[in-house]
Amino acid sequence: DENDNDERAEFIFSFFYLAPTFAVPVAADDGLFQAVSTVFIYSGALFHHNATALPSSGVTGTCRKTQALTEIDSNTTLLGGGQCSFTFTLDETPQGTPLSTLNVKGELFDLAGGVLSVVGGTGAYEAASGQVVVTPLYESDTFIDVFTEASTYIVNASLTF
Repeated sequence: DENDNDERAEFIFSFFYLAPTFAVPVAADDGLFQAVSTVFIYSGALFHHNATALPSSGVTGTCRKTQALTEIDSNTTLLGGGQCSFTFTLDETPQGTPLSTLNVKGELFDLAGGVLSVVGGTGAYEAASGQVVVTPLYESDTFIDVFTEASTYIVNASLTF
């Protein structure tokens, strides 16, 4: 009801996930890491924007490539991408609650990243709803794949409780 909505709190937080040299891929049948159906496994620490690690915090998850980068014609390119599922573990949340997890799912695209839906959580995030914007950063102007070429991912969560 309307009174329940008035009591809900909303906040935004942001952090970095520094990608490993490359995401650990489970190669597709043809052995190519950029091939459709390749599964990428992520696991690592989370960082503040000043590059200091968030204590006892991290991310684990997988992405399955579902669309290859495809040139339609000389003026049109269809971005590649895939379906992802991540669990972010935060030792201390913005509200001060220790060890909470936030589960997100959605699609990431080459170059642009994507918006993932919050699908669950524990501790401080047990009643959370909202979205998480994942923006990949690339070290060069040329890129092949959001899953293998990004050096860092900026993660911005917009949550309502």
